[in-house]
Amino acid sequence: MIKINDTTKLIFTIISTILLNCAGYNLVRIPPMISDLKNYEESGIFNRNIGQPMLIFGKVRMQESFVAIDTFKSYTYKNIKVQPGDLWIANYFLIKGKSKGYLLENPDYSEGIHINDSGIVVSGWYSKNTQSPSPWQIDVWPTTKLFERYKPTQSDDSFYGELVYTGIEGKIVNCLYREYINDKMRSVYSMDIKYSIDSDSICRYKGIEFEILEANNKYITFKILKDTEN
Repeated sequence: MIKINDTTKLIFTIISTILLNCAGYNLVRIPPMISDLKNYEESGIFNRNIGQPMLIFGKVRMQESFVAIDTFKSYTYKNIKVQPGDLWIANYFLIKGKSKGYLLENPDYSEGIHINDSGIVVSGWYSKNTQSPSPWQIDVWPTTKLFERYKPTQSDDSFYGELVYTGIEGKIVNCLYREYINDKMRSVYSMDIKYSIDSDSICRYKGIEFEILEANNKYITFKILKDTEN
């Protein structure tokens, strides 16, 4: 009986990968699922406690994703280690020769992985920067399932802002504006905003116009008059 050791597997993988990469391939961008995010509606009257967001507005982009269910240590990329629970995003559907599947990407690494719909690696590494195969970057991939489909995951270009009520001093209503990218706050875009309601209780932030009906150091009540933000 012939024994197939790791060296034999590696040689076979090199030959197979080179042949696969000689075939044409096609990357098709998987469009994200986009939904508006907001906690208000036009003409509605709302009550928010101090410290709560008065207004939340933005767009959330969800992308197909897979989660690793086994461990894989790369021979080629010493810094890459696939571990159970790692989340990989499917930004592209990949067709190469007779092989079909997904190009998985992880924000921590410059290389993506080509898998089929069952979560088994098809032809190995792809460069995220050039969106092309890495034919000489060879690894001995497992023949069993390495990934399984996961729930859609928020993509890096998801954005939302919020206007938080922070209290009132005399006739000055204090708010804090914050921005988030992919659920991470952008501290450089955080700012204090003050509205004077001494002579006019109608205020605006970006495309949202609202009327302050009541404000104290416990809560604020307001009505949305116009919304052109989304």
